[in-house]
Amino acid sequence: MSSPSPEADFGRSLVAKSREDLDALVALHERGGIADSVLGFHAQQAESLNLQIPEATAEAHWLTPWAVELRYDEFSTEPLDRDRALATASEAVRLAEGQVAG
Repeated sequence: MSSPSPEADFGRSLVAKSREDLDALVALHERGGIADSVLGFHAQQAESLNLQIPEATAEAHWLTPWAVELRYDEFSTEPLDRDRALATASEAVRLAEGQVAG
């Protein structure tokens, strides 16, 4: 049996990091009282993929400003749709985990 390729190992590492961000997002979402910038950051980090994905997940570019601009520049924007962010990130991580599980 051959060893996994470096690309496969790297893919699994990225999915594991996405899972960590999703776990943080879930915990912070349930806790409440956490800033949109923190939740948005973890949602955006969890959903970054390069796969064929459903349209709702593919449209997740709306989370991009939460990754860097809002986290470090602190400019004002509309409030984060926290439930949508959690659903989008959850679906993206589920899809990615399915891709590397085989």
